[in-house]
Amino acid sequence: RAISIDPKFSQAYYGLGQLSLKKNDFEKGKELLEQAISYDPENPLPLADLSDIYLIKGDIEKAEELAKRSVLHSPPVYQPYISMANVLFYRGRRDEAEGYYRRAVETGATDDLIALSKIRVLRIKGDAKEARALMKEMLETGNLSEKMRSLIRNAYNSQ
Repeated sequence: RAISIDPKFSQAYYGLGQLSLKKNDFEKGKELLEQAISYDPENPLPLADLSDIYLIKGDIEKAEELAKRSVLHSPPVYQPYISMANVLFYRGRRDEAEGYYRRAVETGATDDLIALSKIRVLRIKGDAKEARALMKEMLETGNLSEKMRSLIRNAYNSQ
C-alpha cells in the first residue's frame, strides 16, 4: 500500500524484502532489497540484509562490499556490524570478526544472536565439524539464555 502512495518509498521495499527472506524466497528478497537501496543507498539495513543473501549464495566479495557500506552508514544499530562480522568470520579473519561482534553487542545485539550468527556462517560455509566444535564451546563457556542453550544442545546432539 505504501508503494502505491509513494513508489520510491525505500522502507516499503525493505519491509517486503524482509518478508520474502522470512519465506526463504531469496531471489524476490534480493530484488526488493536492491530496489530499497536504489532509492536510499545509505540505508544500512537493506545493505546488511543483501550482504547476508550474498554470503548465503557464496559471493563473499559482494557480501563484504555490501557489509562495508552498511557499517559505513550505520547509526548505532547492531545488524550491519553482525553482517560485517559474518563475512570476516567466513573468511577466517576471526580476530577482526570478534571486533565487529563486540560492536554489535555494544549496540544491542545479544550473545544468543552472536552465537546463532557464527553457527549459521559455519553451516553456510559447509563446515559441520567446526560448527559442532563451536556449539560445544558455547555450551561449555557461552553466556547464553537457557532457551538458546537448549536449542544449541539439541542441534549439537542431533549431529
